[in-house]
Amino acid sequence: MQLTLDSLWPEPTLTADGAWRHPVGIADPAMQVASTPLPLVTVLAVIRATLDDPERDRGAALDAFRCT
Repeated sequence: MQLTLDSLWPEPTLTADGAWRHPVGIADPAMQVASTPLPLVTVLAVIRATLDDPERDRGAALDAFRCT
């Protein structure tokens, strides 16, 4: 499974280094939502805006990739 913004359903993840779209993307700068973990409402708004972006290809359903 290729894990990209266009293929992966988000699982917001907070670390001391910031907020990330998904736990498997913590090493990928493209998956970083913010350089600080809070405020959470802002992090979720950025993820929501990415999902709603009409410029992104949404021809296929996003995949869930659970780390647990």
